[in-house]
Amino acid sequence: MATSGHVEEREIFTCSICLEQLKSPRSLPCLHTFCFQCIREYILSTERLSGHKIANYMCPVCRTIVMPEHPELDTTKWVEALPHNFTISSLLETSKEQQTQECHTCKRKQKCISATKWCRDCSEAFCDDCREMHSLMKSSMSHEFVDIASIPTNECGIDFSKISDVCPVHSSKVVEAYCFDHEELCCVLCVTLQHRKCVDLKAIEDITRKYDEKDSFDAKWTKIKSGSEQILQKDLKDTLNKSFSSIESTVIDSVNTAKSKLDSLLVVFLKELKTIEGKTQGDFESKLDFVEKLSNRIKDFVRISTFIRSFGSKTQLFIHIQKSKKELHSEIDNAAELLRHFTGVIVNFHLENTLQNLMEMKKLGEIQVVEKRNKSVTD
Repeated sequence: MATSGHVEEREIFTCSICLEQLKSPRSLPCLHTFCFQCIREYILSTERLSGHKIANYMCPVCRTIVMPEHPELDTTKWVEALPHNFTISSLLETSKEQQTQECHTCKRKQKCISATKWCRDCSEAFCDDCREMHSLMKSSMSHEFVDIASIPTNECGIDFSKISDVCPVHSSKVVEAYCFDHEELCCVLCVTLQHRKCVDLKAIEDITRKYDEKDSFDAKWTKIKSGSEQILQKDLKDTLNKSFSSIESTVIDSVNTAKSKLDSLLVVFLKELKTIEGKTQGDFESKLDFVEKLSNRIKDFVRISTFIRSFGSKTQLFIHIQKSKKELHSEIDNAAELLRHFTGVIVNFHLENTLQNLMEMKKLGEIQVVEKRNKSVTD
């Protein structure tokens, strides 16, 4: 019954789009609740795919047709007006306050006793009595314990039981090796049956000895994080705005010296300038958003890795890093490509020199948008 209750609780607090705990929960008229950013992006992406402003949309869960309460407003405006689910927000806060760690040994005996100690070697919680019994056993008398009260569980939200050392193929075995050829965790059976011919196969025990200090893998994350922060810290957007403003002023000053024909050309030019500015600003901001999201993702990874290194086992740290590396592989490649080819934007304007031939002029000049590349950021 306890397990069922936990599953039901997780479902209530989980966003059906991102499958994570709800953040700023917003409800649709069909009563399904989602993270505000998730439902906002879902509706806006639906509108972008349609190519025009939509009159209605479907709930991502039940597919019920939902009509905006104020269809005359811009889509982003009425999405922001979706009602906040304060009931879910309140339950989330209450759930956080009531969470306590139970003793795993007592739980297997169908008892519910709060744990006081955490065994880093076993990755299990113990009450005082079970901890004492655990320390008396020859096989576990040297295990290292920490006070559960000293573990900042809410800081990272880490559940060490989810970083399992059970073999993903043979559930009765634990992982003991890692195959770098196939990038897979292996138990003894996996090594014997599937990785006999692999060249780069190492025992996790040997590998984890190198994780006592931050290794080169952590250093690579730090470099990417540093590079992305350099872009975010630069006042590139303000410089871009000043560039466009400078071009506009230059053109207006030039046009003011010649009236009739230049007045009509000025209108055409400013329209072209604003169009290019809008497109460039959109591309520029989307790249900055990508870098900012990557930076936040890296910060989360470093924060969680530090937490596991402090309170988890070396095997769990290794497993966490390998899983994270595989999950973020494509994002790292995209980030490297972005940082390699983008550190800012240069806007140039070439003014026509033959202003004497006013009646024959067809344009005032050309606008060029050039992205600066800074190799030092991506080295």
